[in-house]
Amino acid sequence: MAGEVGLLSANHVGDANGYVSVWRAGTDCIANVSDGIHFKATTGEVLHENLPQTAVGGVANFLVGLHLQHFRHWLLRWFYVLGGLMGATCIATGLILFVEKRKKQHAKTNSQGSRVVDTLAVTTVTGMLIATMTILNANRLLPEALPLGWPPRDNLECWLFWGGWALAMLHAFVRSAPVVLGKLNPAWREQCWAVAVMAVAAVLLNWITTGDHLLRTIGTGYWPVAGMDLSLLATAVLAVFAARKVGQREAINV
Repeated sequence: MAGEVGLLSANHVGDANGYVSVWRAGTDCIANVSDGIHFKATTGEVLHENLPQTAVGGVANFLVGLHLQHFRHWLLRWFYVLGGLMGATCIATGLILFVEKRKKQHAKTNSQGSRVVDTLAVTTVTGMLIATMTILNANRLLPEALPLGWPPRDNLECWLFWGGWALAMLHAFVRSAPVVLGKLNPAWREQCWAVAVMAVAAVLLNWITTGDHLLRTIGTGYWPVAGMDLSLLATAVLAVFAARKVGQREAINV
């Protein structure tokens, strides 16, 4: 069977019926692969080799592979990143334009409904970034082994993600009083600054906890970590730029 080994598992170790399964790695192809060979543990005899996939199965595995992205094709991976960023930008700008237009209409009637809509807009855009930065920082701050009685580490990280998002929503609503007058919500600017600080903190915490600073990771070609750190720093720069622009608009609308 062509390809590299992706997983080797030993089953029923020490038993006469024990067997070893060798699964093919899928990093060299886009489609998700499930090719495997199974050997008798005591003699090495081939017990079973997974049958070739059907045409329908091939299409299904290709679609699953596009979703899981186990492949190493760096150009296709960057297309995913750029496509995701463009889609997120389209959604965010459309949402902001929708909210800003109706906020001015509601200001004429002194409606409080615009506060709720604006809060949801802030939470959807900058709040999601804050939640993401929360889980990245938590991943570096939480100990590997948590005390007895604590939830599993991965569960705790998920709860912190949603907790960060909930705090962002609460902050956006508390700061939304100017929205009733048709003005900008200060939460936009403040959460942009929070994103910038948390992004830089994630890079520094990775350095402190693992020793993998940018000079080291770039110098050794450790691009998965270097790319993440560079992306976080780029996010921080964009967040600072956005915060300053929003601050300028706030000053004009006073």
